[in-house]
Amino acid sequence: MSDPARPTGVDHVAINVGDVPAAITFYTETIGLVQNHTRPDFGFPGAWLDTANGQQVHLIEAGVPNNLGQHFALAFEDLGAAVAAGHPVEGDYRPSFVDGSGSRRVLDSMWPLVEPLVDGALSIPVAEVADAVRTLAERVRVIAEGAGALAPAAALSGRAGTGKVVCVISGGNINLSKLAEILGGADG
Repeated sequence: MSDPARPTGVDHVAINVGDVPAAITFYTETIGLVQNHTRPDFGFPGAWLDTANGQQVHLIEAGVPNNLGQHFALAFEDLGAAVAAGHPVEGDYRPSFVDGSGSRRVLDSMWPLVEPLVDGALSIPVAEVADAVRTLAERVRVIAEGAGALAPAAALSGRAGTGKVVCVISGGNINLSKLAEILGGADG
């Protein structure tokens, strides 16, 4: 018997919304997702929205469940350049195992929401994120996906400031072959 298929990432997340057209407007005009018009007619209202790296958010018009903390997170590439410039800019995006943190720019419509909340941003090299994934696995037995290891990578590098630094470590959505390479010493 052959080995079972191994997941390499998240293809899509499906969320219930009360109003699909309003949700499409929010996720496309405010967040920057792109509507994918290839969704078949499933017999209920919905929409498919694409991220810059091909992952999707599926909107389903249905009752919205009580908030129990369920969520999904989108990440953006090169926020630091936008903060330094004082406005959205095109970033240098290169696909990597840190694929949960990828977009070419912060949207113009998002900038007024982001700017008052962010004093600065750091750009962390992929090799340092790989070091953080390895350190988390070896020292505290936590498997973090690439984007989830960005904050610990910044803290471990010393660029996140002095004193105590709190990091939210998220997700274990990492290709197992890539994880094995990183644990073996690869730079990601």
